[in-house]
Amino acid sequence: MKWFCVIFFGAIGLVNIVANLREARRLSRKKVSVCPGVITSAELESAKGFGKARHLLIHSPKIGYSYVIDGAERQGSRISHMRRSSSDARDFSKLLGRFSPGTGVTVYYDESDPAECWLIDPRKFVKFHLLVSAGMLLFSVVMIAFFWLVMSS
Repeated sequence: MKWFCVIFFGAIGLVNIVANLREARRLSRKKVSVCPGVITSAELESAKGFGKARHLLIHSPKIGYSYVIDGAERQGSRISHMRRSSSDARDFSKLLGRFSPGTGVTVYYDESDPAECWLIDPRKFVKFHLLVSAGMLLFSVVMIAFFWLVMSS
């Protein structure tokens, strides 16, 4: 049983650490350029939850914006690299106020694929993924040590 716990928490930790380190590396290498854009729409999208949470409404911001690259007008809808949703609509009231239609914004886009764009620089999430990796390493070590000590006594 002791070895099962070591392998189980080691595998969980390893998978999460590798995935987050790969994402941090991918984001840090991304060639991102900026251009001006304009918010075209801002609303709160709501959908029923699923599973045990099907009685809840899950809200997420839906922001539309336009920007021009090399003379071609493009449309975007991603705010950031991470998707956000909440069961509390108030979580997004400030965000929707910040991105009201007609507001000028800075659009970050991938140089190799200008259709991939965001309103928040995706490279800002490199630290987040590194912190998650460090947290998972700490969690795995603590859990392995805990079960090793408990099972040994």
